[in-house]
Amino acid sequence: MVRDIARTVFSRLNFVGGAPRAKTAPNIYNPIEFISALIRSLEGEVQNGGRVNIPTYGEPGALIEKSGENGKGGSKDPGIYGAIQFPTDLSASAQTVIFRKGVDCPDSYTNTDVSCVHGNNEIKKSEIGEWRDNFCEVRGNYRLFVCPAGQGHAGQDVWGDWRGKAGMFPLRAAVDGVAFRRFPAQPAVTLSDVNGSNIDYIYRHMRPSVLTDHGILASQATPVTQGCILAMVDQLQSVAEEKTKLMDNGISYDATLPHLHFEIRVPTKSGFQNVSPYSTLVLSHRSQLTGAFKARTTAIPCTQKPNKKVDLLHQPQRVIAKKPISLRK
Repeated sequence: MVRDIARTVFSRLNFVGGAPRAKTAPNIYNPIEFISALIRSLEGEVQNGGRVNIPTYGEPGALIEKSGENGKGGSKDPGIYGAIQFPTDLSASAQTVIFRKGVDCPDSYTNTDVSCVHGNNEIKKSEIGEWRDNFCEVRGNYRLFVCPAGQGHAGQDVWGDWRGKAGMFPLRAAVDGVAFRRFPAQPAVTLSDVNGSNIDYIYRHMRPSVLTDHGILASQATPVTQGCILAMVDQLQSVAEEKTKLMDNGISYDATLPHLHFEIRVPTKSGFQNVSPYSTLVLSHRSQLTGAFKARTTAIPCTQKPNKKVDLLHQPQRVIAKKPISLRK
């Protein structure tokens, strides 16, 4: 699987503006073989040394059975959309927030300890810490053409055993780029790689007041560096129509469980489109655990520097095609 992921990393350079190296016989100078061998050796080293436990990562598109829209599966896209830093604590897992043991089922389902039942449809809950794709999972009516059913969950849930622990785990900038929010009450932030791939990374469910405290202001673009803290994991779903106990800056919100909803949107000829973030998260988590990727983890908030403002209206135009990138040194 590592070799397949590495191959996908370089094949995707075409999409974000580069050109892959011509196919040659595998040798030590082949970057795909080099990355594959490096991650494999590091995984064995850290696993055998007992320094870290490498989890078992589920395959892309392998949703919990029957948890997809109309019972269909997920997107089997193995694409790696950017060399990102894992956006939160490495103890977290990419797995569904609604069909997991220890969590109650949605209101329309009958809840049991091990499953969620709706009519003749039974969805077994996943184990805590089990890595499972849940892009395209049943969630409302969000249209996604990349999903087999044409709709589903637009991102990936990321969390640990964080019940009752809102505000305790940092959410970090996945790349160097520009962070922005559309309006003051929005419990979300978009991080755009404006100087590289033009890919957008969306974080949801944090407190707007904490985003402000970390320098991410509404209607203002903020330059951030990879690894700085955007906000903390929280549970704000959306602005509520009626008053609730979950409030921020005097505004009521509907609640979800503390977790990160992480999305990736890529530029296409038809505009920005959601793609599965699962394989990208797997690679970032795997490479950080092994040390193949040196994370720039800091305790520093992503506070905007006073002399480094960015005007989104005058950023270079987002394009898909760029000059070819040579993989040779």
